Amino acid sequence: MRDDAEQNRLFVKGLSKAKAGQSPHGFGYAVDIIHSTKAWDLTRKQWELIAHVADEVARAMGIMLKWGGEWDGDVETSADRWDPAHFEIMNWKARRVCEHSYVRYNREVDGTVNPVTTKRCVHCGFQGFQS
Repeated sequence: MRDDAEQNRLFVKGLSKAKAGQSPHGFGYAVDIIHSTKAWDLTRKQWELIAHVADEVARAMGIMLKWGGEWDGDVETSADRWDPAHFEIMNWKARRVCEHSYVRYNREVDGTVNPVTTKRCVHCGFQGFQS
């Protein structure tokens, strides 16, 4: 998950259209996936293959994704550029209903405090992690 400072840094640099609190990345509802050695240097066909695999895996888990490679400036994404590394949960804004009800606490793993903070909604129990 991106914290607010990182999201605003990306916004200021022009690498994101969203400020902190406006991006699905900040709520754990989006991820950017790039190739481990080629990074962004993929053909459109290669990006489409990655998107196809991601979609198949997500559907098998009952999750509907919106791929940044399909953005056309529609209202849902309010994006006007192609972003093939971006995948977000469909209708993520509707899922944020309980976001204001999070409590934060440190996770304990094997008796030691993990440096990851867990956020859990006190109403619906949804859990997300942030560094």
